[in-house]
Amino acid sequence: MPEKVIYVRPEWIKVQDLPKVFVGVGKQTCERFARLMYDNDDFSDGVMKPTTKLTLVEYDRFVEFLKYMDDTKFK
Repeated sequence: MPEKVIYVRPEWIKVQDLPKVFVGVGKQTCERFARLMYDNDDFSDGVMKPTTKLTLVEYDRFVEFLKYMDDTKFK
């Protein structure tokens, strides 16, 4: 009997892997959004930098940040 595959959305994602989740969004764009998110006091809790070369982003907070950027783009 084949193994059952269960798809689970990760809670935290490496910034380099974000383009795999958000198809069509480039690596540099994801890195820029993560930097903007980290610098924003309201969303910085969604970014973790445990080492100098590793940045993790919480998926749900990243989506909220994208919605925030969409809502405030012309203000």
